[in-house]
Parts: sequence; structure tokens; C-alpha cells
Amino acid sequence: MTRKRFAPLWLGAALTAVALTLSACSIGAKPLSVVTAGAGHDDGSPDSPGSTAPGRLLSAEPIHTAAALPGAAATYSVRYVSSDDSGHPIIVTGLISLPRGEAPRGGWPVLSWAHGTTGVVPACQPSQDTSTGLDHDYLGRIDLTLTSWVNQGYVVAQTDYASFNGIQPYLDGKVQANNVIDIAVAAHQLSRQVGTRWFVAGHSQGGQAALFTAALAQARAPQLKFLGAVAMAPASHTGIIVSALLANVPGASAGLPFIPVILLGAQAADPAVQPSQLLTPTGMQLLAQARTGCLSQLRDYVIANGLTIPEVLNTASPNWAVLQSWLSGQEPASYPPTAPVFIAQGSADTQVAAVFTNGLATSLCTSGTPLDYHLYTSVNHRGSVEASFVDYSNWLAQIRSGATPPSTCASGPIVANSP
Repeated sequence: MTRKRFAPLWLGAALTAVALTLSACSIGAKPLSVVTAGAGHDDGSPDSPGSTAPGRLLSAEPIHTAAALPGAAATYSVRYVSSDDSGHPIIVTGLISLPRGEAPRGGWPVLSWAHGTTGVVPACQPSQDTSTGLDHDYLGRIDLTLTSWVNQGYVVAQTDYASFNGIQPYLDGKVQANNVIDIAVAAHQLSRQVGTRWFVAGHSQGGQAALFTAALAQARAPQLKFLGAVAMAPASHTGIIVSALLANVPGASAGLPFIPVILLGAQAADPAVQPSQLLTPTGMQLLAQARTGCLSQLRDYVIANGLTIPEVLNTASPNWAVLQSWLSGQEPASYPPTAPVFIAQGSADTQVAAVFTNGLATSLCTSGTPLDYHLYTSVNHRGSVEASFVDYSNWLAQIRSGATPPSTCASGPIVANSP
């Protein structure tokens, strides 16, 4: 659907060229002409034909905040060109971390990271994280894993995801994939030591984004060599979210903090989604929290106010079909990957249940995807990231060496105890 109110976003601010050269001493970076937007981030668009190519690196600024990976030679806060679901060019922000030392022949491989749910406002983005940040409990934990990757010689690229008028189009699979792919392209422009081989990895929302990326990467960025996707506790079965909430099925209350994130994100992608028609006054108060806070604050608000599904949702509204239709279009199983996939799932995950990931795995195998599926006993939602680290590290190493990736499609998932 064309986003009619999108035009002010990408026609807004003009870009001003600033002649800057980044030091190449420690990172082997080539000179980089930096372009900055004349307005706040994501409120401008490239205004010259040469700057609208997806993945065009617009600016890169070294940072030393908590968002920087401690093992990296340098972490850069970047702006780059991507596109929305209608193909319009947009500016997206993110982070690129470069390893220490000299790159191997062919350059460092790139790991493009798709983060899990943090929130839909800029304060929740990875590039804005600080030691006291609103969602540092999640982002700081993830950084430990990403640091391990940069220490192993991977360039780690982290998109913030797009922001439409200040709101992230949460779960918009194609837009997320565009952002993930395009920052990998941008990373290649940051240093001559960055190679063309790359992977995507993601958790939760980012797991869904990783699977969409696996379906779209080859066509969107044929100049790079896409090798595979790692999806940890990936969001799936998006088409049944609405019915599960409205029926208040057992466990649905765990999704309360996600309701305003889903509604605001869907509205950002499709203005036909109207949260005010779907929520009670109490629900609208919860929604207001998502305009200033992140997932951690939403969880705290739900607990502090003892909220329940019936108190938040206007179940009598006839307008839920619009949201359900949009969410149905974000199902990763509908987009078969063109590269091997590794899936990690915790058996004790109450946010992305194993039964859903089992179904997703079956769908991927049916489509012919080479899938290596690992199920970790007694591991919760966030724990799947650490529990699977050794297994997917070995999987990536196999693919990088040119070996045929393993498949569990015939045998079913590999069940392992938590490390």
C-alpha cells in the first residue's frame, strides 16, 4: 500500500555536503566524503540522483558511547540510504564496528545484525544506547555477543531500522530486510578491508527480519555474496496475533507490553490501522507510554497497573481486520530463503513459543530451504542468543569454508541442553 503521508519525510530536508576524511591508520579506511542531513535523523532524503542508491553511505562518525563494541578497532554511527515498502529512498541510521588488525585475503566478512524488539521511538535504537539507556538491559546483553563476533574478525553492522515520522514500522518484513541489506552494502564503503561475503543474524523481531533478508538479499544486493541467515527465536505466525489477543488465549497476557509497539508500528507502515479504534481508554494510556519509552518501560507499566487484555483491547471494534490483514503479510514463511538458514529456539520461551518455530521450520523445509534447526531445553527467549552461539558459530565457519551446510529437515531439530 502506498503511504500517502510519507512524502514530507523524504522530500523534507536537503542534504549538505561536508568535506571530511576519516583516518585510515588503524582501520585501513579509504577517504570518505561525508554527507549530513539538514534536519533531524530520518526526516530528510537524498536529493541528488547519485545519492539515492540503496546502501549509499552518507555519513560515518566514530563513537565512544556504550553503543560502541569494546573489542572493535572503531565503531561508527552511520547514516545510509535505504527504501520504504513503496521503494521511496529514505535515510536510516545504524552502527558499523570494524575488527582490529589486518583483514584476511578477500576482506573481513560482514555480519549484519537485526536486533530484537526494543521499542518504536528513536530513544530505543541501538545507536542511541547508553549505560543508563531505556533498553540497555537488552542492548547491553546483546553487545556481549556482537563483541565476540568482532573479535573473531567480523565487521558487525547494526541497523536501527527505518523510522517513519519518528515511529519504526515494527514487523514490516520487507522494510526491515531492506535496512539490514543496505547497511551491509554501506559497510563495504567504509573501509577497503571490508569484503563482499556477508551473513545476517537476528533475534526475535530481528529473527523475522533475518528470514526476510534471506529471501530478498540476493536480488537486492547482487554485488555482494550473501551466504546465510541465523534466526534466533524468530517472530512468526504473525497472522494469528490478532485472533490470539482477542480470544485472550492462555499466555496472551505476556503480549501486553507488545500491543502498543505492534499498533504504532503497523500504523507507521499503513495509516489505515487506527489504534484509537482498537483500544480502550486504558489501552490508549498504555499506547502513550510507547511514544516515549521502550519495551522495558512498557513491561514495568503493565505490571505496575496490573493490566489485563480485556482492560486494554476494544474487542467489539469491527476494525481489527485491517490490522490482521497487515500482520498476515509479515509472515516469514511466505518468503522462501535463497540461502541456508540456522534457527535457534529455546524450549522455555514464552514470547516466541517453540510450537510456532517448529511450524515455521516445517514450512521452510517444505520450500526446500537448507535448514539447521536447534532446540535448547530450558532456555528462555533472550537466552537463545547465548545458548546457540557455539553451534551457529560452527555453522557459519562451515559455510565460509565452502562446505555444504547441514540440514535437519529429515531428522527434526537437534535438541541440546543449555550450555
